[in-house]
Amino acid sequence: MNGENNLHPDNTTHPTRTAPRKHLGEMLVEAGRVTAEQVEKALELQRKQPRKLGEILVEQGLVTPKDIATVLCLQLNMPLIDLRCHPVQPGALRLVPERTARGHTLIPLDIVGDSLVVAMADPTDIRAIDDIAAQAKMRVQPAVGIPAEIQEAIDLNYKAHGEIERQIGQIAPSPGPGQGAEALASGDLVAQTPIVRTVDLLIAQALKERASDIHIEPQESRVRIRYRIDGVLHDAMSLPPGTLDPLVSRVKILAKMNITEQRRPQDGQFEIRVEGREADVRAATYETAYGETVVLRILDKSLPLFTLPELGLLTEALKRYRDMLKSPFGMILVAGPTGSGKTTTLYASINQLDRNERNIVTIEDPIEYHFLDIKQTQVNPKAGITFATGLPAIMRLD
Repeated sequence: MNGENNLHPDNTTHPTRTAPRKHLGEMLVEAGRVTAEQVEKALELQRKQPRKLGEILVEQGLVTPKDIATVLCLQLNMPLIDLRCHPVQPGALRLVPERTARGHTLIPLDIVGDSLVVAMADPTDIRAIDDIAAQAKMRVQPAVGIPAEIQEAIDLNYKAHGEIERQIGQIAPSPGPGQGAEALASGDLVAQTPIVRTVDLLIAQALKERASDIHIEPQESRVRIRYRIDGVLHDAMSLPPGTLDPLVSRVKILAKMNITEQRRPQDGQFEIRVEGREADVRAATYETAYGETVVLRILDKSLPLFTLPELGLLTEALKRYRDMLKSPFGMILVAGPTGSGKTTTLYASINQLDRNERNIVTIEDPIEYHFLDIKQTQVNPKAGITFATGLPAIMRLD
């Protein structure tokens, strides 16, 4: 054992090896969740019916799964992960097979430096940590998760990625040189159910992971798929080169682009409903050395509007901002990178304004949320409606 870093020789982090390991029953008693007598009775039952002690205590109504997770995180000095809010990074998911995740009730979350962060129902399970480290060939940083939430995350994430791979395997290869435009224009390739399903699954997974963008990037030996989550791009998967043309063509058809034009940049947008969720999607394509790159901006219409207090502003900053919104004149500039919350902030601000005494007009591209008693205008360059031409028109109508 490396004493300086407290690491196992296989580069696996074992926080629980810094001190003699305590059993879950001892931890729960020390935390005042159960009595020693209750634990002893549960252990007697465990000897007759081999099951995990935590399951028995939960079944008897003595503790809840969250009680156990909370005690573990406090006793082991580990974070408790809320998997309903924490996205699972695709790059981390690929390092741990589904069978391992289900067998040990765990879900890989993220790669931080040279470590794989894993939410575990039992983060004291050294054998499970060793298994993950051997498969991922990385250090493992365990965290605490609630078992039911872990199972839900496993079902959600592994199912989506496995289904995408299955659909991709059914896509026919791209046409030969000189035949591409004609075949794609005829719709023969994009009419295939697998490619339609694949695009739907890519968007559905983006919604589940709260991704703001999907990047479909051709490279010499693969098509790279990346999701932008919280402003940072993450590798999601690699697809065979032959899937590029059908994917691009499907997006172009949805976004009403010219399917035969491959050299000039194009953009468009469309609405889609996948797995019960609605989204607005802005699409842009441009030519690279290995084919057309596609970027999809995903706008989840099912998410509720934030209020100003929910934006996380400090009390004094919130007060100053509300005072600015009440000003009869002036301009507020909201700037930041992709996914930083610009639109969220603007919509929360609009929602605070008095719609009865004020004439509120917006120019948006696209309109993400429709407000009652507010005039909202969609940018439409083909009709001559842009931000530059729309602002003077609004001033005349005020």
